[in-house]
Amino acid sequence: HNTTASSEPKTTHFGYKTVPEESKESLVRGVFDSVASNYDLMNDAMSLGIHRLWKDDFISRLRPGSKGPVRCIDVAGGTGDIALRILDHAREGYADRESTVDVVDINAEMLKEGHVRFKKTMYYNSG
Repeated sequence: HNTTASSEPKTTHFGYKTVPEESKESLVRGVFDSVASNYDLMNDAMSLGIHRLWKDDFISRLRPGSKGPVRCIDVAGGTGDIALRILDHAREGYADRESTVDVVDINAEMLKEGHVRFKKTMYYNSG
């Protein structure tokens, strides 16, 4: 029974490659950085558009605004598509213009893309 630690660096899988464990995080971040502007389009392609139905179903079950204004935190919210759906549902379904959503995500590029999209909506500069 060998009790000495191996001097070999730990590795993990990244796609079809084996990479050192410590480099995987930056590789994953690089993938999300590179796809941020096309993230929803990529989801459309990979799910054949079904991801939009899943999100719509989630929001209809959540019913934001049905019991008055809410304050939400969208964790790993990426480009903010769920956040905007929450605000739209509250406004359109319940005339709720007071609900808010804070989007947090580890990836700055995804958040930047979300901010670009948010600036094109009626919610920008409304509060």
